[in-house]
Amino acid sequence: MDPVVPSVRQRIALWEERLQRTQQDFKSKSLYLVKWTDDSGDSDYYRARILALGESEDFAETEARERTRIPKRVYSPASSDYENEAESPIKEKTKNKTTSGAEARLLQLLKSKKENMKRQAKNQDGPHSKKHHKEAMDSGRLQGAHETIDNLEEQVEKKSTIIRQLRKQNEEKDREMAQLRRLNMELQDKVISALEDMKGCRIMKRIMDGSQSSPSVSEDLQDTLTERALRPGSSNPQPNDSETMVDIGRGLMVKKGAWEHVQSHHKDSLFVKDLLVTIWSKDNLKERSLHGKHCPRYPNRPRKAPLTPWKLDVMRDCYRARLEHQGVPAGVLPLAVKQMNHFIVEKLSDIEKLAKRAKDNQGVAEV
Repeated sequence: MDPVVPSVRQRIALWEERLQRTQQDFKSKSLYLVKWTDDSGDSDYYRARILALGESEDFAETEARERTRIPKRVYSPASSDYENEAESPIKEKTKNKTTSGAEARLLQLLKSKKENMKRQAKNQDGPHSKKHHKEAMDSGRLQGAHETIDNLEEQVEKKSTIIRQLRKQNEEKDREMAQLRRLNMELQDKVISALEDMKGCRIMKRIMDGSQSSPSVSEDLQDTLTERALRPGSSNPQPNDSETMVDIGRGLMVKKGAWEHVQSHHKDSLFVKDLLVTIWSKDNLKERSLHGKHCPRYPNRPRKAPLTPWKLDVMRDCYRARLEHQGVPAGVLPLAVKQMNHFIVEKLSDIEKLAKRAKDNQGVAEV
């Protein structure tokens, strides 16, 4: 005959009856929150404990093994009737049984990790660990220093390579510059040689003929002035009826001795300055200027009368003939002729200074 399984109500009634007799039938003293729904549909959570209920202990064990596991919930009400109850001695054993395999492995892993951390902390407190730690730090610093040195050596090598390349380029530029300088000098020598080939023989002949004749008047200058005398308005000096005067060009008469003295100068500046005094007297030059303009240094002074333009042209022709006789190249000749104005201004300034000094000395003597 099959055993009759009691209903839920019968089990509750039996539980209430047995609860009054003893508390030993509970599985453990752990509390659970159980959701209870009544016939009206209302539900709520109630405190509960597992009760070993059955016809026999074997039946209760069988039911306990086959029942659905209920997860535990922490419950600690302020006014609990069971807060002072002692824990069951088999609580730890029950927890281990209800824990799943994955959770057990996780707990074991955490436990071993904690033990390893404690062991490492304990080892670090020892003198050997401190020494090892110091050696590790020194080793790290040494390794960092080696890396820094390697980086610096690499940078130095790169910079050295760049410097070598720049030096090589500089050497090439120096060689190129030296070659260009040499070629330039050779070209200048060739140009000078060509000019000397065209004019050298003629100039040498004129110099030799001039050294044999009177040093005051050169034959080349006389030939040039003779050619110009054939044209109207020639600027060549020609002997006048009087032996003491000579025409230096365009009918400008000067003393022969003074003209010869002017021709005897080797410096161009003295030639121009003495020729200026020969054409105009010093007293006349005191009140003259080159072009009759205001002096930029003394703008408040009155203007002075300019030098006679056509006489300046005669001076310029004589100075040009002198430069041609000296062999000045045609390309440089215009610039050299312009320098005559500078010599004239210097001479006028010297005459003015001498006149002012003489005037001051005369005033002091009268006092």
